[in-house]
Formats: sequence, structure tokens, C-alpha cells
Amino acid sequence: MLLINNYEEEKLLSMAECIDALDSGYRQLAAGEAVYRPRIDVYANTTHPEGKFYRWGSMEGALADPPVFAIRTKSDLLYWVDRGDIHTEEKFCVRPGLFCGLIQLYSTANGEPLAILNDGFVQHARVAGTACLAAKYLARREASTLGILGSGGMARSHALGFCAIRGIKKINVYSPTPQNREKFAREIAKQTGVEVQAHNDPERVVESADILAACTDSVLPVIKKQYLRAGLHVSTVLPSELEHGIHKSFDVLIRHLDHRAQRYMMPKIEEEYRRLSKAKLSDFQYLYSDNPEMYPTLADLVAGRSPSRTNDSQITFFDNVPGSGIQFAAVANLIYEKAKQQGVGREIPTEWFLQDIRD
Repeated sequence: MLLINNYEEEKLLSMAECIDALDSGYRQLAAGEAVYRPRIDVYANTTHPEGKFYRWGSMEGALADPPVFAIRTKSDLLYWVDRGDIHTEEKFCVRPGLFCGLIQLYSTANGEPLAILNDGFVQHARVAGTACLAAKYLARREASTLGILGSGGMARSHALGFCAIRGIKKINVYSPTPQNREKFAREIAKQTGVEVQAHNDPERVVESADILAACTDSVLPVIKKQYLRAGLHVSTVLPSELEHGIHKSFDVLIRHLDHRAQRYMMPKIEEEYRRLSKAKLSDFQYLYSDNPEMYPTLADLVAGRSPSRTNDSQITFFDNVPGSGIQFAAVANLIYEKAKQQGVGREIPTEWFLQDIRD
């Protein structure tokens, strides 16, 4: 059994490989050869002085090819920060700056535990890879200018991914903290060889974008109806990033999955959680329809069962929530196989995880 960390994972996996692995996973889902459970979050109170609530998150998925199952788990303490018109959810484990997320990978051929991976790198790669997979079918072929709202790890993975599926020539980025967006611009320009410009106004990012990706932790809308224009492709990582009612302006709307994430809260904390997070009832549901089944899924799109963009003037949107265990099964297994081939990771005895007592 292998233990593989984030830094090893990053060296083993390119975004192009990640997108291909996800493509295979969603084709299997469309063919009835994959299964998933969307994310379930459980909220409880905490005695930590710097946290407001405790949140446990998990999701699972299995594929027929390769025959693997993955479960991803997270253990977070939550708090919120207000910076003017930006309201963000922050999290940590043990102390600010540390996080706990793990992926457990199993063989469905014999039930053997195969690997445990840190989830940080894979988390960013699988979200960005899914957004880029959708954009491969939805964004205009000649799309060359990428606009990104956000400058963290998720934004970085999106930048690398979009450059892998389109001939991106320029990237414009905005985030509220000047030093963060400037650092992002320098580092992504060096990594991709593409011109990257940081802006102090989100509208400057939007006005020339062919592809617009929101990669923030904001619980308030960052993509507004006034930003939309003919030919644009839009993706988000949070439902809260979209202005209410904006879905009516999209010509093509693809949702990620058939099922939404589920949240379970201690009744005694629910009112306080909603107050601090500024969450409304609609934040826990689809923001764009009371009948989400009327919109096709990503599996439908990659399998050719739903229409994609039909002309260059259409505005397309991919709703990249919630997450799916299929993503972790596809990406973690590819990393695991490459780690075995290259002798990367630390071996731990599989026997530690087996027992002779039937549960």
C-alpha cells in the first residue's frame, strides 16, 4: 500500500492527463459503468477558539475501468471573513494554515486497499480538470483569452487546465489582494509561457474574456449578469459565485451531476451558521431552477447525448458543483499507477489494514 503526498502528486500528474482521466470517468458514468455519491457535509459545534463550526465532508465513487473505488474525506473548522463587499468562508485543521483531507483508494477486483493520498493537489486538479473537460465541448474553438476571478491554488489549476485544452494567448486575473494576484501573474506566466496580467477591477478581467472562470471562496456573487456577452463560456466552483437569476441569460447550461450535495447540521447551530455564512435557503439548492433535471449533465455532454455550443454567439455555462467521488477515483488511480511505475511514495504494510474478525 502506498502513501503519496501532494508534492509527489504534482510531479506525477499533468493537467492534460487529469482531463483525459476525467473524460474516461464521465463516459463510464454515461454508460452505466461508474457510480458515485455526491458530497455529504456534517456540521457540528466546536470548542476551538478560532473556529465557529466543525465540518466533516466525504464523497465516494467507483469505476469499472480501472476497477477502483475512492473515498475522499475532509476535517475542517470554519470561520468567515468580511472584506468590504467580499465575504469568504475560511477553514483550517488544528490551527490556521493546516488542513486535513485524505483520499483512500481501493481495488474493486479484490477489495485491497491500494493507497492513501493527501487531497490538496488532487482537489484542485479534479475541480479544474472537470471545468476544463466541460470547456473542451462548450468554449469556442478559437477562444484565446482567459479571465480568472481568484488567485489561489484553484485558480492556478484552472489556468494550467484551460491552457491544455485551448490555445490561450492571454490570461487576465483579479483577486482582492494585490500581492496575491501579482504573484499569480508572475508564476503562471513563467509556467505557461502565456502573457498574464493582474487587474484591480474584476470588470477589466471580464470585458475581453472568451472563457471566464470564477475560482473564489466568496459566498457572495462575483459573476453578474452585466458581465455576460456573446460567445462567452463561464464556469464556477461555488453556486454562490453566480448572481441570482443569471441562469436565464445562458444559452447552454450543463450541470455537473444528477444529485446535489447534502448538508446535515446540529439543529442548535443551524441558525447561527446561516447568520455567519450569510447563506439563504436557495444556497442549498440549485440556483438556476426548481427543476434541475431539465438540464443535461457533464456525462451527457461527453457522451454526445446533449447539445453543446452550436454557434459562436451563444453564452455557455458549466455548473461545476457538487464534487463527485468519480473524480477522485479517476485521478487518484492514475497518480497511484504512475507512483508505482516510478517508485514514488512510501510503502506501508497492507496487513495493517486487514483483519480476521468479520464486521
